Amino acid sequence: MRCVVIGTTECARSLAKGILKSGHTLAAVISLKKELLPNNSISLELFAREHGALYFEVSDINQEELLLKNLKMDILVCVWPKILRENIFKIPEITICAHPTELPNNRGRHALHWSKVLGLKQSALTFFEVDSGIDTGKIILQKFFELDESDTINTLNDKINILAEAGIQEILNNCELITNRKSQRQGGNYWRKRNLHDVLLDMRMSKEMIINIVKSFCSPYPCAKLIVDDRVIDIQEAYEVQGLECPINIEHGKVFNLSSCEIVAKCENGLIGLKSKNDKDFEFLMNAFDERGGGYIFILQVIIWSNTKLSFSVSGG
Repeated sequence: MRCVVIGTTECARSLAKGILKSGHTLAAVISLKKELLPNNSISLELFAREHGALYFEVSDINQEELLLKNLKMDILVCVWPKILRENIFKIPEITICAHPTELPNNRGRHALHWSKVLGLKQSALTFFEVDSGIDTGKIILQKFFELDESDTINTLNDKINILAEAGIQEILNNCELITNRKSQRQGGNYWRKRNLHDVLLDMRMSKEMIINIVKSFCSPYPCAKLIVDDRVIDIQEAYEVQGLECPINIEHGKVFNLSSCEIVAKCENGLIGLKSKNDKDFEFLMNAFDERGGGYIFILQVIIWSNTKLSFSVSGG
């Protein structure tokens, strides 16, 4: 069978690897133009060329009907960051999408980010037939995985990549999985697109929530945000602090320790350590706390700040 992969991430490359290992033909790989790529994208061109596949970059896949028809594919495999229209997904015999949740639960946007923030312990990479709904097509295969407390968005992506390669290989080597695909059961929910407030840290949060938010959005994503005065600080790492006494009558946001790139402060249920993405993000505070009433961090006037000070972008997922 001739297969085409459309995607922008390591997961797309894993799907392409699985196709090759199954002995079927990888006819082409299609990605987005560089200026449109999501945060966690990689270059797929070299991989495609090395394996004899055609390579294309497009602005809008839904405007590429002629290109896809000319590829004469049997199966289109996608992890595409945009919705596919009927004129595209009906070109091959079947279009298969891989979505990193246990469908029908948790359809929609930013699946791994939400999975981490909400504290899910188990999920699945679901391979399903694309239809006119959003993540509603018939299920072909589900590959389950655990979400560990130590997982970050990057380690979760690694798990998905392994399952993607194995899963598409299993499907192509056992076409009965496609023939016997099953409609999703009734129910399920949709996750919305994440926004700035979903990655904004507040010292009134629990340490568990702060750690999960930071782990769900670390590099190559734009990081969780901590607002101190008129500055927005990218937080790359968060950790529970032990060994320091934290009396219950100390207010949220009280700073216990500080360096140029790290701060320890009181949150809802203990002490939390935060490391900034850049080396000197907290340096401005080191000589200023005497003027601040003893050293506190807290959020002020978030909703009236201009977009130039607070920017947020996460694409894909």
